[in-house]
Amino acid sequence: RGRRFLSQKNDPPSSLHQSVGRDVRPHVYFVQFCIVFTVIGPFGVFNFKMDAVWVAVVVIVLFIVSVSYVVHSWEKVDIRQTGSWAVVTGATDGIGKSFCHELAELGMNVVLVSRNVDKLQTCAKEIEETFGVATKIIQADFTSLDKEMYARIRRELDDLDVGVLVNNVGINLIHPDYFHVLDERHDETFQNLINCNITSAVNMTRFVLSGMVERRRGLIINVSSVFAQIPAPFNGLYSASKSFLAKFSNDLALEYKTFGIHVHLLRTGFVVTKLSDVEGIFGFVPDPKTYVKSALKQTAFIRDSDGYFGHWLTRMVFMALWAVVPFIMDPLMKALMSRARQKRIVKCEKCLREKSIPIAATPWKWSKNSINRVTNKET
Repeated sequence: RGRRFLSQKNDPPSSLHQSVGRDVRPHVYFVQFCIVFTVIGPFGVFNFKMDAVWVAVVVIVLFIVSVSYVVHSWEKVDIRQTGSWAVVTGATDGIGKSFCHELAELGMNVVLVSRNVDKLQTCAKEIEETFGVATKIIQADFTSLDKEMYARIRRELDDLDVGVLVNNVGINLIHPDYFHVLDERHDETFQNLINCNITSAVNMTRFVLSGMVERRRGLIINVSSVFAQIPAPFNGLYSASKSFLAKFSNDLALEYKTFGIHVHLLRTGFVVTKLSDVEGIFGFVPDPKTYVKSALKQTAFIRDSDGYFGHWLTRMVFMALWAVVPFIMDPLMKALMSRARQKRIVKCEKCLREKSIPIAATPWKWSKNSINRVTNKET
């Protein structure tokens, strides 16, 4: 049976382990360049005698990928040796909940941080009973800049041997929209998103980093988004917040590599969660459990990853197409996001009629007038 937190710093090591390893970012970028080059090459070649060249490039790319994976997967660090505790924000749903379960399965005690106390208690009990590890719950609303809340979180973590931090918590706009329309409708919208997606990651990182430096071990996983790299009209603030995490992660990774601390950027695509509100597509839109299992494996040998092959493939195709036909991709992406905007507006109207807003990730309250103002705007 599991047990709630009783300040246990020296739990026996688990036989279960997960790998994290040295940075091979140059290898990964070289492979990505080769793949983009392979994809876009035929568009600019009208001499079919050059086909052999592209076949050769494909073979070389596949060889590099295979060798890189084999060589660097040999260098493994037992994730259990990073510390006794894992801290996960946004821990009660979707990707965050799956991280809690996967890390607990590896034998780590888990600190669950989220805003809903009832969900926290339910998830903690489930983890204790299923995996037999200790749990600790911390209630926090990261859309707030409450100094006392952050001071309380820091006090709760100070005495723990934190080996893994997963900065997963995040919110999105309730639907994509024009920037000025959001500003007119909700003064707090922008600040809430910045507080939750950026400030929380910065503060949680600084709370655990000193201990990791002192122990010279640790793993920090920052959950970003594919939209940090590809244009996302009508959703610029969310995308920019995820771009911040990308830059923050990559710089910290270089800064603390010599201290034995691994900082991993996870560029998620679409996963079946409340925040994404999408249906699963085999190979491209996984469920959270499948995604997290794959993502943890990829922390073994690279500094940043998409976490899932389907997400990586989708991103590479989009990047290749933007490199070749930006005059097509720009209006296409705007049209797709505009369609998503209209679908979400219709859903919000339906929620209002039912007097229920089931979008747990968004803290904003809606009025009928605000919805009318949105639907009357030109698409």
